[in-house]
Amino acid sequence: ALTPSATDCFGRTALCYAACKEEPEMSSLLVQHGCNQDAQDRDGRSALHIAAAMGHVELLRLLLSSNADPAVADAQQNTALHYAALEAREGAIAELLSWPAVKPLLGHRNASELLPLHLSTAAGDSRCVERLLEASGDVIDVRVRDEGTAAHMACEKGHAEVPTALAAAPVWAAAALALSSSSATALAATATAAAHFPAVPTTAAATAAPATAASRSSRRCCATAPTSRP
Repeated sequence: ALTPSATDCFGRTALCYAACKEEPEMSSLLVQHGCNQDAQDRDGRSALHIAAAMGHVELLRLLLSSNADPAVADAQQNTALHYAALEAREGAIAELLSWPAVKPLLGHRNASELLPLHLSTAAGDSRCVERLLEASGDVIDVRVRDEGTAAHMACEKGHAEVPTALAAAPVWAAAALALSSSSATALAATATAAAHFPAVPTTAAATAAPATAASRSSRRCCATAPTSRP
């Protein structure tokens, strides 16, 4: 007999689809009838991952208040916070970070050693970057192997305004991103090497005089998991 936690050929429960379609009433009904909130599909994604990727804040609140585990990681060790960061879902990031159990996950590395902050800077949404740094600035200088910090990744992707958002953080670069001409040169070199010339002057200006400019950008919905370095 079918149960509320029954899965389809992709390993997804009805709750996963309700989370994707932003159906809070159906999701609540499934939870009330015992659907496993932390059930993972073939890629390791739970309903919480899907709601975060889609930016469905009400669904996130429902799942978390029903004791869904925010530390559940997919096959590539991505948490729901990683998904929200990758898809530039500012509202989802804010909702997730309002729960104490989520904040330690700011330091969780996925299989490619990426933190949520790295994914957010690579996505290029400075408002999401600011949200993550407001929750904890301790991760601002964390490096991805030998490839650099979040700022280096932003420069490589040509996101000119992200270094400005990083520079505005009170904890700006205690180490690798210290306010110095050498740091500005290194970041500008990263942007130049990737042929993202608009990021070069912005990077230099950000390291010389932190500013607070920010911008919003829309992102694709529930795409694929962040399986590798952006």
